[in-house]
Amino acid sequence: MYSYEFENEYFPAIILDAIDLKKQLIWPRKQTIEDQQEFERLKEDGHIFIESRRCFTAEFKPELIRNTQLYRTLLHEFGHYVHYLEIVERPGNDDEDYDIKERRMDLYFSLPKSEKEKFAHIYAEKLKNRLISENKIPFTSI
Repeated sequence: MYSYEFENEYFPAIILDAIDLKKQLIWPRKQTIEDQQEFERLKEDGHIFIESRRCFTAEFKPELIRNTQLYRTLLHEFGHYVHYLEIVERPGNDDEDYDIKERRMDLYFSLPKSEKEKFAHIYAEKLKNRLISENKIPFTSI
């Protein structure tokens, strides 16, 4: 997630889930188009899936989880926040009418999930490519 509610106010915050390495990554055989795209991204991150009659299963490995969380999910969540800023925050100025900003916020939250996801995926991919070309990622683990 890219925002967090605290005492009835929202603040930018990126929260990544902790992963239990004793568990497995299980992916269904029956997939929506979005599921298929995410499945391909997971494979690009290095996860190796074993196919069974019911699902695809991969072992959680720290370096692969790191690839997914640091080099893709984190950047994807940045993309969601940038999208929000571009639609809601940046078009206005400090002394604009509150109702105008509210309309932009309503517009943002009425956008289809697929549109928000598309923006975040594109943003993340561009940022990842730039960081790789600048030799900023991947970096060695501590």
